[in-house]
Amino acid sequence: MHNIHFIVGLAALLLFILRGILLLKGQSPKAMTSLAAVISMILFGTGLALVFSSETMSFANSWVMSKLIGTLLFVSFSVVALKTGVSKPTALLFWLFAFVAFVVTFALAKGLIDPIG
Repeated sequence: MHNIHFIVGLAALLLFILRGILLLKGQSPKAMTSLAAVISMILFGTGLALVFSSETMSFANSWVMSKLIGTLLFVSFSVVALKTGVSKPTALLFWLFAFVAFVVTFALAKGLIDPIG
């Protein structure tokens, strides 16, 4: 399950970067929006499966909660950034926020940073 979660997370990041590039060019294919939603749901589902399949992980664990919050921030910022009708400067700012949220969440997952400080 861990490998699937990692691969889907990588696919989510690559699709997010591609959608950001297309956003700057003024394009927003509907198929990409649908694909991103499916990938995000799979990523979230595999993350939940990992939490529930491990005895050491629970929602009381600060590491798990930090990843959950990071994922929610990534999704929230992405929705604003990639929404049609948002000005390019605002879209770019929220795209960068989303990218940072993804990188921090990935660093938490890999143990590169400690959620408690």
